[in-house]
Amino acid sequence: MRIRSKEKAPEERMQGTRTAAAAKAQRVLVVAYGHANRAKAYTHRIISIIKSLDEAGHDVLCLWFSPWYSCLSRGLLHDLRDKVRVIVWPVHPIMYERISGTLSRRVCSLVIRYVSRLWQADCIHTETELCASLAARARTGHPLVCDFHGDIIAEYRMKKVPVWALRQVDADVRSAMRSADAIVCASRNLRDKLVAEHGCRRLHTCVLPCSVHLDRFRSCREQRAGTRQDLGVANRKVLCYSGGTAVWQCIGEMIDLMCALHTVDSGVFFLILTHGDLSPWQQQLDMLRRDGSLLVLNLKPIEVPRFLAVADVGLLLRKNDPVNLASSPTKCAEYLAAGVPVLATQYAGDAPTIIGAGDCGYVLDDVHAGPADVDKVLRWVDGVVSDREVVAQRCVDTVMQHHNWDLSVARLHEMYSRLPGVL
Repeated sequence: MRIRSKEKAPEERMQGTRTAAAAKAQRVLVVAYGHANRAKAYTHRIISIIKSLDEAGHDVLCLWFSPWYSCLSRGLLHDLRDKVRVIVWPVHPIMYERISGTLSRRVCSLVIRYVSRLWQADCIHTETELCASLAARARTGHPLVCDFHGDIIAEYRMKKVPVWALRQVDADVRSAMRSADAIVCASRNLRDKLVAEHGCRRLHTCVLPCSVHLDRFRSCREQRAGTRQDLGVANRKVLCYSGGTAVWQCIGEMIDLMCALHTVDSGVFFLILTHGDLSPWQQQLDMLRRDGSLLVLNLKPIEVPRFLAVADVGLLLRKNDPVNLASSPTKCAEYLAAGVPVLATQYAGDAPTIIGAGDCGYVLDDVHAGPADVDKVLRWVDGVVSDREVVAQRCVDTVMQHHNWDLSVARLHEMYSRLPGVL
């Protein structure tokens, strides 16, 4: 197998030269594992990092290990290859497979060693602790960067996986922290937790929160009034939820809050943007739908910003759990970029701190809101609606400061520049 370097267009080469003027272009091998056609936020983060390194003038190749059955989906191959240069390598599933997973790990490590040598990589950037552990086993001798997306041990405990799987994940985290020359973390809470538990040694660290490209939302904010008119909610107080239906999303508690708010104020309207399964809460949703106070949409990613901008408030509820405390919810950045303030709980990762600093949200003490909480939330929503333009501008200013992808990329390059002999 021969891997050829991607020939860049003249304008791309010039841009790379300007951006990386102080650094020699290097070959970076990005290693990822997972179902690229399922975990949209996970895939988006990886693609954004690859593009940022590529635009800085570096030669980037992605080695994506994917369970063999997900490679049967045309969407996986086409979506990835349309956006980045990638080798999709089918493997037997690693997670939740005790014996065959161990064999897959060894195969992946050998592939990493083979591709990194053939590619003549200067650095290996791994997505998640699993890939860092695989790269460490490969013993390539290249500087190693690990991107921690969240508290994977807490997430596995929440999923109630077998004890052996939990021990394996813990071993992966320890291996990643022991072997990495630098770590990238999705939130400050996650970075502080990793450093406290495993020490910092010579590690370089970078906090890269889930961020957005602001250009995607600018025109949608301008079209807000027309879209609200089209949906028939021009005179309603629209509360929106955008995201999946995993257990940590607290969907049941969110719907309970929706019903409580609607009972007190029938002018409240709920917009849910999801691909997830809402059938467990169908009875409550049907009640809201009969009253003309609910709309559920299954959208393509490119359509989401337009409908987020319709909302007056975005919902982000989380329980008190380590998996939530260490997170950086993408939906918080998306709400704010759309000019929508956020109603969150105090356990929603870095969101409470960010919306508090920008005065663009309301923070509940818990996911179970009592009558007093409902009254306070409704008064806050009324204030948001009456001062809409001012609040929307505060949201945009906040996301530019905390969730702007351009600023995040600058921090990433700064961290890379401190690695001896790398970028």
